[in-house]
Amino acid sequence: AELEKFAADVAHELKNPLTSIKYANEILQKKDSNKEESKLNLIIDKDTTKMNKLISDISNYTRIKAKIDKLTDEKINIKEFLEEIVKNYRENRKNIKINLRMDKGNFIILGNYEKLAQLFSNVIDNAISFTPKNKSILIFFKKDENFGLISIIDQGIGINYQYKEKIFDRFYTDRINDDDMHSGLGLDIAKNIVESYKGSIYLDNKIIKGYEGACFVIKLPIKEA
Repeated sequence: AELEKFAADVAHELKNPLTSIKYANEILQKKDSNKEESKLNLIIDKDTTKMNKLISDISNYTRIKAKIDKLTDEKINIKEFLEEIVKNYRENRKNIKINLRMDKGNFIILGNYEKLAQLFSNVIDNAISFTPKNKSILIFFKKDENFGLISIIDQGIGINYQYKEKIFDRFYTDRINDDDMHSGLGLDIAKNIVESYKGSIYLDNKIIKGYEGACFVIKLPIKEA
């Protein structure tokens, strides 16, 4: 609780001067300026927006980390869980359709619903960020011995497979066309959650017809219901 309060206080104190800088820059933009000055105004505007986003993400990261460590586990039906996740994304800002494919069978995960929802939301939000408007994302579940493999595959530009480890590093955001200016904390949180359940998350280089973007695989222990 103390760490959460500290993060919130720091975020508040940092956002105040940033708001002032952004406001002052907006006033300067309204005045007559040459090409070089206009270019500098745009840089200031972009960087203050990015810093604001980063401060919010760090504050949320601390809050989420503190919260998920306290949550208790329960039996969760994987089919019903994934259907609910897809339903929650039925309406999204980029009109992206989420398609779900499931292997036959009835399986459960021993975990906390809110914690697992955070895990999947982080990966799906990441996929939406890099998928063009009006495209699709595929969520595909299959059983592999005592594990469930849930692949989340987008129709974006993909990720160079040589960065398969680096993309899970905190603050790593080096991906083309990152219009949402991600802080790189979402996948780090996802990795922390899945590993707390003795599972894993990784970038796969497989391609399913029609989905040639990035493919993240979430591997979780499952049991037959």
